[in-house]
Amino acid sequence: MNDSTRDLLRWFFRVDFSDWTNYAAMILTGFLLYWGVRTIISTVA
Repeated sequence: MNDSTRDLLRWFFRVDFSDWTNYAAMILTGFLLYWGVRTIISTVA
């Protein structure tokens, strides 16, 4: 593996993991909102 490929992989993984934390936070927030709404609806109904 040459240097340019290694740098490209390092850049890709750094960007990928930083985006992954954002996606994980958004998914967790969305799941909590969905669970809360479902709980409220089941309680009312």
